[in-house]
Amino acid sequence: MKLTLKSLLILRLMIGRDIYKKDNENRPYHEQGKQLQIAKPQDAVAEGIILIPEDRRNQGVVTAMDIVENVSLPSLADHASYGLIRRRKEIELASKTGADLHIKAPALQTQLINLSGGNQQKILCFFL
Repeated sequence: MKLTLKSLLILRLMIGRDIYKKDNENRPYHEQGKQLQIAKPQDAVAEGIILIPEDRRNQGVVTAMDIVENVSLPSLADHASYGLIRRRKEIELASKTGADLHIKAPALQTQLINLSGGNQQKILCFFL
């Protein structure tokens, strides 16, 4: 599904309020003539719709964690085995992501609180 400006506005005004804040009234959503059945955040993600919070420092990234940990959060199950996180896999993903997004940081272990807002936003947008 192609995301349009309309999609992003719908997300911000309706889906963000209804789904992500648990005020869902089970109303239908439409995008490009297709009715979307969205009852929970996972349904929205499956349709290619995500929430990008306005306050990224408090709602989008975990500033007390480092780059490696933030990048691996959405796919943590892929980096764990028997309940233990495989740090090497996390570092490999963060290293590739950092290079791809041109993140400027002294090290991958830098806490996000110490990064510029632009670099924090790059990490948040990595999940798109």
